[in-house]
Formats: sequence, structure tokens, C-alpha cells
Amino acid sequence: MKRRTFLSGLAATSLRGAAEARQNSPRRPNVLLIVADDQGYGGVSSHGNQFLKTPNLDQLGRDGVELTRFHACPVCAPTRSSLMTGRYHFRSNVVPRSEVPRMH
Repeated sequence: MKRRTFLSGLAATSLRGAAEARQNSPRRPNVLLIVADDQGYGGVSSHGNQFLKTPNLDQLGRDGVELTRFHACPVCAPTRSSLMTGRYHFRSNVVPRSEVPRMH
């Protein structure tokens, strides 16, 4: 089976499943996940930063649910892979260059 055929079939199946789930569930939750690149915990004013003014992000945190205990690799791609898969980044083969095994 060709890769393109497989991916188009997978997409069609996913869309069909999403449509069925939408019909079966009367109320779906609204989820907004913001993943910022190179922003640490102190990168918003609601976490004590006195130099940055982030009123919109502060209000999102106050009015919604703020997840503050997500710990992964401090590099962008491995963190995103951990978030999307729920696995340690090294198990999904998305690792920073410093963790790539070297062949001598």
C-alpha cells in the first residue's frame, strides 16, 4: 500500500469518527491549549513577572484551568511530542541533539 493511499484513508476514517462522536455527544468541552516557544513559567505577569504585561493571558488563566505541573524536556520539539503522545520524549524518538547517541 502506498503511503499517500494509507494517509488519505486514515484521514477519511478520522473525519468519519469525529462526525459520529459529534452526533453522539450532546455537549463537547471547549479546550484551548497554548504552547509558546521559549516561554518559561515566569513569562507572564500573573506568575510574578514585573516587566511583562500580559493581561489577556492572565485573564485566560483566571477564567479557565491553568496547568502548571507539566514537566518535560526544556526544548521545543521533545516537549511537544510528550504533550501530544503522553510519553517520555525519548520513547517517541524526538530528542534534543545533546541526547542523541553518538556512534564512534
